[in-house]
Amino acid sequence: MLLLVYYAYCHCSVQTAMKHLLSIFALFLITSRVYAQPFVFDAHTPLVPDAPTQYVVQEAEQWSDILSKIVLDPEPWLQRWQGRLPKLGAGDVILLEKQGNLVSLTIRQGRTVKLQPRVRVVEGETVRSAPILPVEAIQQFLNRPSLLTEQERETAGYVIANSSKSLMSSLHDRIFVRNLSYLNEEQFIVVRPGQRFASMDGEVVYAYEAIYLGDAEWIEDAEDGVSTLRLTHVVREVLKGDLVIPVGTREFRENFELVAAPEDLVGENAYIVAVVDGVSQIGQYNVVVVNLGENDGLVVGHLLNVKQRGGSIVDDLTDTPEMVRLPDQQAGTLLIFRVFDTISYALVIKAILPINLFDPVTAP
Repeated sequence: MLLLVYYAYCHCSVQTAMKHLLSIFALFLITSRVYAQPFVFDAHTPLVPDAPTQYVVQEAEQWSDILSKIVLDPEPWLQRWQGRLPKLGAGDVILLEKQGNLVSLTIRQGRTVKLQPRVRVVEGETVRSAPILPVEAIQQFLNRPSLLTEQERETAGYVIANSSKSLMSSLHDRIFVRNLSYLNEEQFIVVRPGQRFASMDGEVVYAYEAIYLGDAEWIEDAEDGVSTLRLTHVVREVLKGDLVIPVGTREFRENFELVAAPEDLVGENAYIVAVVDGVSQIGQYNVVVVNLGENDGLVVGHLLNVKQRGGSIVDDLTDTPEMVRLPDQQAGTLLIFRVFDTISYALVIKAILPINLFDPVTAP
């Protein structure tokens, strides 16, 4: 984490940043501040009158205490963000920002930690270090998929009915699922396909949004191709046609190689194809999806540059005015933390200009 913070502001190479840190720190106590990605409330969410724009967390306070100071009905938000909200500690600062009808909540964490760097610099700009990633910013993407590939969408189990024979299924209901081929799995999640994420011309579909509905557990073996599951947690009603996929085990190593992606790996048509959590402006510690994956040679730990696309203007200072395209500008740095066949999740670890959907990514 320290490496990311230092690298984000030093305007130097990863290797240089690492050398600077090694020359300054060995075993010191420092205060680490992590700015997690914002949690955005729905438009027109009723707020508590005179809700604070900044609040310092007190000893033993929980998220239920915090949200009750901000919104009139905190329970739906506790359920929606379950598993994503970071653990609170005394001294953390909750920031409330308003933009139009939208209100976002950001957590600034101030913790005293002991640095014990397990760091070495090797050839090829490769660095291995103590935990370098704010895991709380990406935890939800390790435990629950926010995207479905075309193959996952086609091969997933799907809900055909429930035991009560009602239109909607809710907590503790038994649901009947077809096409559930994961015979060794017992824990599942239920999702609903949302918007599709495609190439700029719309011809290539990379993935679909996976709207999380709840968790389910296996109850009985499939009979005539129909499996029985019980809903153990729900955030929305489950309907006929919703998809069921296994939770699985997604191993994640906090220690991994941090290395610039090779130039021959990133082609001219590499760009951001999706912005996770529906934020309108992409900034530091937001999660994006790029149209590069394992098939392209991308691995966890690869660093990519992201550029802001240059616009076009009319040069009217010449005898014959003509349209001129402005050059792309360096906008930030991405860290790949989860890789699929054709797409990957990336964390924005550095943002010096606003980043937008379809902005190109390049090798550093």
